[in-house]
Amino acid sequence: MNIGDLLFDVPWWFLCILAMAGFGLLLTGNSRQNRQFMRAGGGVILVGMILMVLSMLVETGKKQVRHRTGDLINAVVAQDQKKVRELLDSQLQAYDMDADEFAADAAKCAADAGIASAHIRSLRIQEEADGTIRVELDVTATFKPESSWPALPTTWDLRWIKSPGHGYLLLSAQCLTIYGQDATAVTAYIMARKGVK
Repeated sequence: MNIGDLLFDVPWWFLCILAMAGFGLLLTGNSRQNRQFMRAGGGVILVGMILMVLSMLVETGKKQVRHRTGDLINAVVAQDQKKVRELLDSQLQAYDMDADEFAADAAKCAADAGIASAHIRSLRIQEEADGTIRVELDVTATFKPESSWPALPTTWDLRWIKSPGHGYLLLSAQCLTIYGQDATAVTAYIMARKGVK
């Protein structure tokens, strides 16, 4: 966690700790008639409120990527090829596909499999030294009733890059695991669909 995260992307649990500490100092100061404790409690609460407002008002790269990742998942589920394409960088690197092919294939795969919804179970975001933002996410897809597929848990590695005038766009995507197993078979399946040996 860097200073920008601490100021502009404060975790809710940290704000809760600040609030509890501040109210604890206020109550202690009030019961002992100690103005220093009361001032300290008020100060801690004020700092927490300032951090909360900054977190709400300042849109960091990590926040943008968190929202864009959710938008990408929703667009794939909705089979919205145009929306998927809008979220992709022109230099996309994913399974030997360019951005247009990837958008079309993502929508087609979602339609063929009968995906009804997808839920992000966990999301880990970190800024890389090269300026990209890496997202490792666990997502579970559920399927339409007529599909015989059970819920499908997968883990993905996504890399986002800042594009002038467009915000963050997806630069690379790789499926890491399916049902907790190595996703090499999925890569082979995608390549076979494309006719790549």
